[in-house]
Amino acid sequence: GAPIPPQDMLSGRGGGASSGYDLSVGTMDELYMPLFPGRDALGITQEFGTKPGVMVARAMVLENAAYHHCRTGTERARYAELTRDAFYVRTDRWREGILRRGLTVLAQAVERSSRSPSKSQSN
Repeated sequence: GAPIPPQDMLSGRGGGASSGYDLSVGTMDELYMPLFPGRDALGITQEFGTKPGVMVARAMVLENAAYHHCRTGTERARYAELTRDAFYVRTDRWREGILRRGLTVLAQAVERSSRSPSKSQSN
């Protein structure tokens, strides 16, 4: 098909990996962007997958059910831990890999943003 215009990729209208995120509420940038009032800033959140989507969805459904139906915090905590583990793998190897990948993406973003506008538009 035809290439997706960059503005559609960023907005989520392009049907790619970011599709649907334009409808999200309660995102991280809503939390940290107010820390930079009056500044020309762009909030970016990197997401790194941990487990297959079906397992993540299952953990979230179980936690939601526990929130509504478990009687004690101890019962709910068990299901909250499943959700945490769906997003955060508790091994040094995973943490080191995520830090490496995140720092690489950050360095690439900083390098690209420091280019002159004419160079950035050609890439």
